[in-house]
Amino acid sequence: MLSFDDHCAEIVAQTTAMAKLIEGADLATAVPTCPRWNLDKLTRHVGGAHRWATALVETRAPGFVAPERAVTDDHVAYLRDGADRLVAALRESGPAAPMWTWTDDRTAGYWARRMMNETLVHRADAALALGQEFTAAPELAADAIAEWLDLASVLLAGNQALRGSGQTIGFRTTSGPAGWTVRRGPDGVELLSEPVPADATLTGPATTLLLVLTRRLPSSHVEVSGDAGLAAHWLDNASF
Repeated sequence: MLSFDDHCAEIVAQTTAMAKLIEGADLATAVPTCPRWNLDKLTRHVGGAHRWATALVETRAPGFVAPERAVTDDHVAYLRDGADRLVAALRESGPAAPMWTWTDDRTAGYWARRMMNETLVHRADAALALGQEFTAAPELAADAIAEWLDLASVLLAGNQALRGSGQTIGFRTTSGPAGWTVRRGPDGVELLSEPVPADATLTGPATTLLLVLTRRLPSSHVEVSGDAGLAAHWLDNASF
């Protein structure tokens, strides 16, 4: 399991890698995995997210604060500066500092993890847009999968299409022992505390599984066992 320090270090590492990708690139390049976005908007989104999280951490915000509009002429510097400022704020606050988040984990540690995984997935968007290979350490991809599924149980609570009567979808990696199961109940989606045999299971390398889960790659890139229709329905409707 990744630590607070790991998350902070990876915010910088993932941002640096993304900055290297876009340096010298045509910022008008379309980002197919983020429809209607180009590299300019993707970069502004990531840098803006870092600055928004920085403001939350620095002020120990007790509630939601609207993000400011991202303005920059130097996209590489904008990315790197935003990550550096965010990590400085996180290290100053420490992981246990109380503040608003979307979930029950109302600490600065939540934002370290959320921003690391936000940056990781958007680095994938930049790489795929530029025709570059995207790889991530299995432990990073596994952390991103776990965090995404946990967040989904909150942000998809009102998604009627994902409500059910106990159907389960499993996610298993071939690059380690990690596994997760979500249950569709009448009140929404629940991430179970331990993986259990599921009605449908998606299995693949952690990085590939992450990209399929976040709809960056089609499900043909992983193995689907059990109820393929249930798995397809999840992927078609589980987005935020």
